[in-house]
Amino acid sequence: MELTRKQLIRIIREEATKSTKKYDDDPALKGDQDELPDALQKGIIDKEEEEKNESMIRVTRKQFIKMLREEMHLAEKEPVALDADGLAGMIADIVGSIDDEPQMMGDGGRARMAKQQLQQIASAAQSLHDKLNDDDEIPEWTQSKIAVAEDNIDAVSGHLGYKMDNEE
Repeated sequence: MELTRKQLIRIIREEATKSTKKYDDDPALKGDQDELPDALQKGIIDKEEEEKNESMIRVTRKQFIKMLREEMHLAEKEPVALDADGLAGMIADIVGSIDDEPQMMGDGGRARMAKQQLQQIASAAQSLHDKLNDDDEIPEWTQSKIAVAEDNIDAVSGHLGYKMDNEE
């Protein structure tokens, strides 16, 4: 393959502009990543920042409008004191108001049993919450069980929420 001097200079300039010191000092880059082209370095940095912002929720316009309408509808109602049954009813209303069309999120079973279990969890949790005082001392093993339950529910919620959002 023959190159003219002009073509060679153009190729060298293109290669030189691909890797600059623009992102080299960013702490998100590890090892020899500072020698990668700028576009790749920027991608690594952006991904790192995105992982730091996990608390951000991404919603579609349709989802946002639906949430606004639901909140406006709830704001019209008078506040209600929530007991265990009230909380369980509210969860059932929210779960029941999600699209009537079944979503396929894996090769498991139907959501009916999970909904019943979630309602039982909410009811038991609300009951315990109402019985406990802030100054009560509870055994460490119960604190551990509660923390694990919270973590597990959070993981399932995050996973299924992600699957539901991607279906839309």
